[in-house]
Amino acid sequence: MLAFAVSQPRTDSWQPAAALGRLLAPIRATAPGLVLTSALLLALAIPFMLGLWLDPRVITGAPAWLKPLKFAISTGAYTLTLAWVFTYLSEWPRLRTWLEEDADGRRLHLHLMHAARAWQSAGRDPAELYKGARLASALEWSERHEPELDGLERAFVDESRAEAQLDAERQRRANRRLRVLLAGVGAFLALAVVLGVIAVSQRGQAREAAVAADAQRVGAEALGREQLDQALLLARAGVELQDSLATRGHLLSVLSRTPAVIGVLPPGGVSSYSSQRTRKVLALIK
Repeated sequence: MLAFAVSQPRTDSWQPAAALGRLLAPIRATAPGLVLTSALLLALAIPFMLGLWLDPRVITGAPAWLKPLKFAISTGAYTLTLAWVFTYLSEWPRLRTWLEEDADGRRLHLHLMHAARAWQSAGRDPAELYKGARLASALEWSERHEPELDGLERAFVDESRAEAQLDAERQRRANRRLRVLLAGVGAFLALAVVLGVIAVSQRGQAREAAVAADAQRVGAEALGREQLDQALLLARAGVELQDSLATRGHLLSVLSRTPAVIGVLPPGGVSSYSSQRTRKVLALIK
């Protein structure tokens, strides 16, 4: 009896595509961006190999397309390896904790690296240096991660610190000059106030002296008048200008020349008294 055996495909045979898919599946799930970057870099190696084969040009002793080809292959392999390492981070709790704790530090270091490159490209322009809060953060981080800095980054941090110190010194000098200026303005204003008070006081004293001189002049003129009514009016005007012992003395001197005109007024406000010698009426208002 013949037996026919039907050959069945072996399910345990090794399939490269399936194996590669199983290998890349956790990597794509963990770091899809790195996997895509690696794929693009490795894809760029194909035209570079064609250029190496078709273009015979040589630059500095090496084929023109050799360095781009090596860069694409090495960077793609490195990126893919880094993505593969990220798949095991969950199994390394301590490393994961370190990376999470230093996430801000890594971002700061990345920014510092780009800033240092930009500073170098700009001819080390001081305008590209760190200032303010960013400089404070960079200084604090660099003190704890000094070995991680390269020469350019270390020079960038040092120049930023030196420039900040110069800015602080210039600001202190400007503040000092401003304080001196404000003190001078305050002293000038105080002096102006004092001089104004002195001027007002002297003006008042001059006015009082002028009034006193006028009162003395009017009183002296009253003493020189022969007519009693004019002499009394002038003496009274002198008292109104300045009520002092001198002006009162002038008035009393005029009255004492004619005692007949001196009398006591009764209450009532207005009265008149007649001089027997001059036959004139003098009206006195209280």
